[in-house]
Amino acid sequence: MYEYNTATGESRQVDCPCTSISKIHCASSGALYMLGSTPTRPANLYVLMKGQAKWRQLTKHSVPGFSEQELSYPEVVTYPSFDGLAIEGLLFKPAPEEANGWTIIWPHGGPQDAETFMFYDIFQLAAKMGYQLFAPNFRGSANYGYSFFKMVEQDWGDGPRLDMTAGIDWLIDQKLADREKLFLMGGSYGGYMSLLLHGRHPEYFRAVVDICGVSNLFSFVKSVPDFWQPMMEKWVGNPERDYEKMKADSPVTYLENMTQPMLIIQGANDPRVVKEESDQVVDRLKDMGRNIEYLVLENEGHGFSKKENKMKAYREIFEFFEKHRLYLTAQLEE
Repeated sequence: MYEYNTATGESRQVDCPCTSISKIHCASSGALYMLGSTPTRPANLYVLMKGQAKWRQLTKHSVPGFSEQELSYPEVVTYPSFDGLAIEGLLFKPAPEEANGWTIIWPHGGPQDAETFMFYDIFQLAAKMGYQLFAPNFRGSANYGYSFFKMVEQDWGDGPRLDMTAGIDWLIDQKLADREKLFLMGGSYGGYMSLLLHGRHPEYFRAVVDICGVSNLFSFVKSVPDFWQPMMEKWVGNPERDYEKMKADSPVTYLENMTQPMLIIQGANDPRVVKEESDQVVDRLKDMGRNIEYLVLENEGHGFSKKENKMKAYREIFEFFEKHRLYLTAQLEE
């Protein structure tokens, strides 16, 4: 943050209490108000009074039962992708004494979004459960320039997917993760990517969680809200002109390969990724005799807007992972 004097053209750096800023407001009094978080401190309000140098925290939103020092502060890692493009990611590690040796791979939502130095409750929960979590900002992510941002458009399932697998290979090569101890989880576009990675690269993962993920690009482009329709062709593609590409990028094309246990979570009233997107995967995989668990939140939309739904979903997610971790660990030790 900088303070700029419009009269003199001089500027000075201003200390910032947050690593991720959600909103800034400059009051008529000259006081500066900020809403922001850090990886180990949830969002709070701060004020910097005119003429003062120190911020004052106005709210006390924290993680009950834990100090900031007990939570996971991410490491920034950079690795070369399949075509040499540099990809940055965040690596959340558990405390050494709490680590269970397993890694959760997390493709983010959006897709034109990014994981940054803000507070993620599910990442911190994973770390306290002993899991390492790896969140790459694949091509198409925000904050890396306009050209990088545009690289996901009409290429939902190729470049970003290979960025993910390159990141997993890099983790393994660097001995930061065990090839036999990888889980996969994501929501929205991250759920789509989790389904696609499962279908095209099942050998990497031991269990998969999909949260309201797109499964079929053809049904997706028809079902989105009306105000999304004008951008669908630019974003995903034209179902007639780009039929082969959209088929190749649709997870339902690879259902035969989805052999690992799965937990699928879906809001019944989701307007962005409608319930049919999850239904068609669950129904067809169950017909194949696959190990599928399906949690439908009847009073929920896209993601978790209600605390009770978030708590239920998180409990189901980590019970699912723990069940398979303990079973698989016992098998590896035999």
